[in-house]
Parts: sequence; C-alpha cells; structure tokens
Amino acid sequence: MTYGVGIIGASRVSGGHAAAIADVPETTLVAVAEPNQDRRDAFSRRHACTAYASHAGLLADPNVDIVMIGLPHYLHTEVALAACAAGKHVFLEKPMAMTVADCDAILAASEEAGVKLLVGHTEHFVPAGLAAKRLIQDGQLGNVVFATDTWYRTFDLANRPPWFLNRAEGGGGMWYMNGVHMLDRLTWLVGSPITAVRAWVSNPMVGQNADDTALAWLDFANGVHATVHHTGYPQAGPERNEVEIIGTQASVRVQTRDDRLWLSNGTDYVEQPVPANESFSLELAALVQAVGYDTAPLVDGRWGRYIVAVALACEESTRTGEVVQIPPGLYTDLTSW
Repeated sequence: MTYGVGIIGASRVSGGHAAAIADVPETTLVAVAEPNQDRRDAFSRRHACTAYASHAGLLADPNVDIVMIGLPHYLHTEVALAACAAGKHVFLEKPMAMTVADCDAILAASEEAGVKLLVGHTEHFVPAGLAAKRLIQDGQLGNVVFATDTWYRTFDLANRPPWFLNRAEGGGGMWYMNGVHMLDRLTWLVGSPITAVRAWVSNPMVGQNADDTALAWLDFANGVHATVHHTGYPQAGPERNEVEIIGTQASVRVQTRDDRLWLSNGTDYVEQPVPANESFSLELAALVQAVGYDTAPLVDGRWGRYIVAVALACEESTRTGEVVQIPPGLYTDLTSW
C-alpha cells in the first residue's frame, strides 16, 4: 500500500521530510501546508505537490494519510490535535509539546482517533547511534558506569525567528531545541529511565528571553549517571557534538551529527565503520511499519511525553536549586528502551 503524506510547515526541516518521503517506497508526497506564500510556492514547485495556505486545508485532503508536522514548538499541540481529529497518522517533530498536559492531550486524541503517533526523536535512527546502541547491548563495553553528552555550537542569533527567542510563549531556546535531543539519546543509549535530575538552564551567552546554556546531572534507574553540557556561543566558536559512554571493559564515542563512531582499544579510540543511511527515512519507515502492522511506533507519544517531562524537570531544578525526582509513572510502557 502507498500512503499519501502531507508536510505541515515548509521550514528548514521540510527538506529532510520531503527527501524521506521520496526514499520510503510506501509513501508519496501529496501536499504541503505553509502560511508564508513565498515558502509555500517554492516548496510546491520544487516537489510538485498541492499547496495549502493552512493546515486545515491539508487535513481536509482525502489523499493525505500521514502528516509530518515541522512547526514552531508552540504550534505542535494545536496542529497535532487537529490532525488526529481528521484521522491522519502523525509524524510530530520533537519536542512533542510545551507541557506534559499538552502531551497527554495529544496522546488521548491519537488513541481516541485510532491513529499512529511517532515523535521525531531522530537520534534513535542515526546509523552511528544505532551502531553504538548495538555495542552496548552486546556487552562490548561491559557494565556502563557513566556517560557525558556535550554539545557546543553557535547560537546564530541573527537567523533565529522571533518565537525561538521566547521560551515562555514560543517554546524557544537551546534547551527545548537541542537539550531534548541530548536527554533522548542519553536515555536511549543508557537503556534505562532517568529517575532524578539536578540542572542549571540559563541564558548567560546572548541574553534573550530564552536559554542558551545548560548543565545537568542525571541519575538513571540502572545506577548509571550522566552529565549534559550544552551552550550556544554569541559568536563563532569551537563546535562539538559528542556522547562518550564509559564501561568497565571499554568505552565508546559517538558523534550523531557527523555519523561517526569510535570504540576504545587499549589506550586508543579506533573509528568503527558505520553503514550509510538517512535517519529521516528510517523514522518515516518506522511510522509506516506501525501503520501497516497496527503496532506502536518505535518512538511513540509516551516516549515523547517522557522526554518533555524530564526537560521540564531540569528547568524546575534550575528554579528551585534542588534535585527533582522523576515519578516512575512517567516511564512505564515505553517502547524504546
């Protein structure tokens, strides 16, 4: 069966979504919804699809079976709820929503409508990350002891849209944009839920109404501990995006943005071969498989909700200066451990 796919939001992520649709044999691009006429027209010409000025028009299209939502964070809930009500299966970019309550609303709507919901935590589908996960699962590191996730990059203030500079209203900032990636990939690679956080999320770099820097200590249920280091420079600076996981027998370094992987061998790290593949394509294929076989998507709404809850707990720890416990009920019945 071939599924018609509609893309909601012709932003920078839309090109990756369109490429994934072209790459997955069971999908075909039907339509795009984008309020900005220049972006809408350019996208529809480039990809030869129907163009709608609003998501409502696209959701009314009977040829659309799946929607891929790549919108500013504050719009996720409204559009995801509308997609579920229209009976469309949903590929929702991360973060799932701005609050846990909104995540709950989206989950309830998808279940009531009987549609599949995948949250776009791409780290689960990057080939280097998948290879690192296999090394850990196969026991090549021995027992994992601790991990650290480091992401330093330029904030790129001049090119950020207004919503990105307002955490309270737009859901912007580096933590909600990139920090959720870091929490997601650490949790997935460690293979255990986060039970407590101690964090500092702030804006010392560019001084906007949204964070640009974060430091966090994470406790996991399996006894592993990890740290998160993230910042956005106000000007060009040395960039780094890497997870390092230390085990009792070996260690691994993985750079998911560059798709590179190293495994320790004595005193050296030795780069490992990584198969070529596109993470967006693997994500979409996972949703198609869930639809076809009527199973839960690999990264489902419950996982997306969990990551939002942990990210918000880190912000709560910043406000209180205290360790924040993660209730066990937030990490039951997750499909991605």
